[in-house]
Amino acid sequence: MISKFVAASCIHAPFQDEEGREWLCSTIAEVKPTHIIILGDVMDAVAASVHGDEVSHSLEDEFESAAGYLNSLREAWPEAKCVWNHGNHDDNILRKDPRRIPADLRSLCDWNNHKEFGKEFRRWKQRPYAKSKKGCYQLGQIIFYHGFDISVNSDQDEGLQMNYACGAHPWRLTVRGHTHRPVDITQARRTSKVLLPNWHCNVGSIGLGNRQPEYMLRKDTSLWGRAACVGEVKMGRASRKVAKEWEAEIRRMP
Repeated sequence: MISKFVAASCIHAPFQDEEGREWLCSTIAEVKPTHIIILGDVMDAVAASVHGDEVSHSLEDEFESAAGYLNSLREAWPEAKCVWNHGNHDDNILRKDPRRIPADLRSLCDWNNHKEFGKEFRRWKQRPYAKSKKGCYQLGQIIFYHGFDISVNSDQDEGLQMNYACGAHPWRLTVRGHTHRPVDITQARRTSKVLLPNWHCNVGSIGLGNRQPEYMLRKDTSLWGRAACVGEVKMGRASRKVAKEWEAEIRRMP
């Protein structure tokens, strides 16, 4: 059996780029995937940040914006299974940290239980933000997760770490976001001359593109961009992990 997928990351509702949404919906409609996978930071969660910000919207406004965005992705191809790996911004809302949301209010901030928008969120299979197997979604030889570090080599280094966490098998591809910097599918290296049987890529930020939020005005965002990972992978017990059984590409939004 073959599974097809479209994976994107970092919507950051309610600051999302509408052109990015339209392009992603168009890509989903074209590919007709069995899986739509969002790799985290669906919400910006500025209301749960430890850093002050001058915004006029509420956390409930973020829920509304995020639910509408996710709904549009589902409607682009209703037959797909929908997966949401939580990112660090999403996790800020749920994290037990009184600097973010007081303990006595935290239960009210679970988006899945929202009386109006929770139904949409519950349609998505959600994975927690965790640097372990628990934080990954696996589809055959492909591992999807949000990401944790932002260094130059973090795509490869974390890709290898997450592969080890999920059994240390060869031929795997790890797909992540977090850094907002798209990276084409790249084979990992032990040294400049020794290749490893693992690959990694980064889908960038479909929500922010190369736009600069307030907290990035003094930092470089020139490598930020909007992209998605599109591909297919062999599924089932017939896969013995003796060869690469996937094909994928990073599609960058024009």
